[in-house]
Amino acid sequence: HYLLGSVYWEQSNIDAAKLEFNKSLEFIEKNKNPSSELWSHALEMLLKLGRNQEAALKLKTLLTSAPENVDLLLSGTYLYLEMNDLPKAKELFSKLVAQSSGNITSANTISLKEIRGNIALREKNWREALDVWGELYRLYPTKSLYQEMFAECLLEREQWSQAKPIYKQLLSRAPKSDYLYNYHKTIEEGDPYAHAELYYYHKPLTQREIIVNQTGRVRINSVAQLRASVWEESFMRDEISGVEKVDEQLLTPAIEANFHVNKSLDFSSLWRGPVRMGKASNEFEFSGQYKVKKVRVYGSYQWNYLVRDPIDAIKKRGKLNQLQVGAEGQWREQFFPGYQFKFYEYSLDPSYNSINGSSDLGQKISHDVWLNMLVLKNPNLTLGYRLNRSSWDKPFDRASEVIGFLSEEENHIGSVTVYKQTKKFNEYIFILSGGRDLQRKINFMFTSLAAKVWITPLLQGTLSYEYDLGDSGTSGSGDTQILGAQLRYYF
Repeated sequence: HYLLGSVYWEQSNIDAAKLEFNKSLEFIEKNKNPSSELWSHALEMLLKLGRNQEAALKLKTLLTSAPENVDLLLSGTYLYLEMNDLPKAKELFSKLVAQSSGNITSANTISLKEIRGNIALREKNWREALDVWGELYRLYPTKSLYQEMFAECLLEREQWSQAKPIYKQLLSRAPKSDYLYNYHKTIEEGDPYAHAELYYYHKPLTQREIIVNQTGRVRINSVAQLRASVWEESFMRDEISGVEKVDEQLLTPAIEANFHVNKSLDFSSLWRGPVRMGKASNEFEFSGQYKVKKVRVYGSYQWNYLVRDPIDAIKKRGKLNQLQVGAEGQWREQFFPGYQFKFYEYSLDPSYNSINGSSDLGQKISHDVWLNMLVLKNPNLTLGYRLNRSSWDKPFDRASEVIGFLSEEENHIGSVTVYKQTKKFNEYIFILSGGRDLQRKINFMFTSLAAKVWITPLLQGTLSYEYDLGDSGTSGSGDTQILGAQLRYYF
């Protein structure tokens, strides 16, 4: 029964395996004088049946009478690893090593290597874990345990292309398992793709915006990847009382290079070349981030960006240079504070400045402070508060008549976020937020929904909807609706 149950377990036929294990345990319990090998099998089966506490009590009794029995020490080490009691597992492992003359490298047993690999995993010693499980996988490439452990190490080391075929093998035997999540992760992170997206904005005062984007990504090596994209943007507004008609189209090619140096350091550079009425310009962005433990520090600089908000700035060739730096982190398990600083420098084509003919439109400084609190898991329920303060330093009193940037803001925003990620790597999110701008004395509320799902093993789709109630910033008083759709195909 034990051997048959083990075969079923290896084949991921869990129900059949449990049935055989229970029969085997009945036999062992009826045996008046079972050997240490039988008790070792019993501990293993109790562990697989989820009867951990029962196994721990039995192990304690058995080790009292046979403290150096190799079979019991081996099973006990596995038991404590499964129970996440690493100190006790390492204590028993040390006794096992001692039985091999204290030299683990000379202990030519598969079980000792498995334990060594498990301890390395729990201590997040990924290099050693990768070496151990890689060796076992090469010795027994069809054994599911070694496939799973080796693939997990490859995933942690961000070796996506090597991990992907192993997860594909695992999925062929267990298509509804957790392997699907990691398989999709290797695809998202490592595979080249073609991407298309469409966004429609319906704003106050008959303003509409349509943004279409096509992007392709290729990974050059484990560090660098390249994205090329083309954006088609349309900005429209009817002529109504006191508001000028707008009908602007932009065609914007872009190339972005991303460099993932290691798990801590990323940086990227981006070029965009928006074309309006046959005239092109160059935009550049440089960004980077550094992560250490539970803190992420990031920054970016945008140069010569065409201003699209407010909509009137497009015709007047409004330009923006922006510096952004920020940090966010995690405190304990549920608190996520953050801070962000932005510095804007505005300019425009001086021929559109009928006030004084200057190209300078001053600077704006923005500060954001926030704190999110995770109150529930699976799905994740997060409560958040955010404070935003910004001030536009106008170079002359009537600057807002040239381009109507928001002068002073002090937004206090509360939010509720519900997020669910499934084993298939599908994602669903709902956000409800509301607040008040104390400077402009207005209230507002945002509601958004989004779903990202895998339609086929290589095709991913996203749908999103947002409703902004009460205020739309530079677009004026009123509501805004945003519809979005994305498709991404991996090769």
